Amino acid sequence: MRPRRGMVSPDNAEKKEKILVSLWPGLGDIMFATPALRALRHKFPEANITAMSLWGKAGRPLLAHNPYVDRLIFMNPREFLSPVRCYAFWKKLRSEKYDLAVQLSFPIHWLFYLLGIRKRVGFGPGPFWWLVPSREGKDRNTHATDHFIRAIDRIDGVPYRDGKGYDLKLTRDELGTAQRILAKWEHTDSPIAVVHPGARCNKNKRWGVEKLVALMNKLHRQFSVRFILVGGEDDSHMSQSIAKQTEAQTLDLAAKLSLTETAAVVSKCDLYIGNDTGPTHIVGATGTPIVAIFGSSNPSAFRPLTDKAIVITPEMECAPCFHPVGHMWLLWGLRLRYYNQCRAMDSISVDDVFRACENFLAK
Repeated sequence: MRPRRGMVSPDNAEKKEKILVSLWPGLGDIMFATPALRALRHKFPEANITAMSLWGKAGRPLLAHNPYVDRLIFMNPREFLSPVRCYAFWKKLRSEKYDLAVQLSFPIHWLFYLLGIRKRVGFGPGPFWWLVPSREGKDRNTHATDHFIRAIDRIDGVPYRDGKGYDLKLTRDELGTAQRILAKWEHTDSPIAVVHPGARCNKNKRWGVEKLVALMNKLHRQFSVRFILVGGEDDSHMSQSIAKQTEAQTLDLAAKLSLTETAAVVSKCDLYIGNDTGPTHIVGATGTPIVAIFGSSNPSAFRPLTDKAIVITPEMECAPCFHPVGHMWLLWGLRLRYYNQCRAMDSISVDDVFRACENFLAK
């Protein structure tokens, strides 16, 4: 197929292409982008591909062993407060002489333009949209991964059809850590469920400690489920409260494991229960069944892309609204706080989530 104007043909390149891909910093967003990175490598098997996120470093471990990326650039926004550092960063990137820029993040077309990258694909409309010759439009009810892959398809006009599963490479050490943690529980056949109670960037995505305790107690009585609690520093107060209240055998590992170690632990368990938060999407790469609780989030755009996931959504007209309640990180680390509670999340009952868990545990 002959590429339309503004497109790039992988077959026309006589040298090893250099490609720069911009990514959102969110853990879930990075997982959503992994199929697109795989599609990009499929189109450019010999290219040197750099994945870049300028809004935080938390997601770097998720791509540390990704076979489709050659180089990672992850930076915190505060690093750009220095004009000298900004100029040095721009000068270094420009010296790389990238052949193609792919925007899978907040619009930074202006940066690609200033870097002198002539071939650019990404999303539109948005700020500086005219700087992207080939743009993929956005539909709020289309999954983020589909948007990312379509942006890659615009490079040569050929659709990528080799699957949308997430990519996450776990190391032998990470899997070994998980094995050691679970070793003392291997003498019984009782199922093990991992529970993530938090949602760091949006308080309204949290289902609540009381309901999680009630759910865990019910699952323990019905299926003798044992539990592992996971999360980061921001989730540890919730996990401690849950561990004190639940009747079931519970191991609290919140703030004690890395992201990839958490994924390794989940990969060896029978069920994962969590909100719409980064670790829930990371688990989508492990093959472990997922029960995801969505309140204000749009499942059409952000559900875990796996056949082993059940997404619980509220039956309310206001949902999904994606209302940014909790705290949203803004540029340079400033925070904007909201405190209204999401009625949609509150409307999801313990029985709603229990029935979804029962689907996997009763088999």
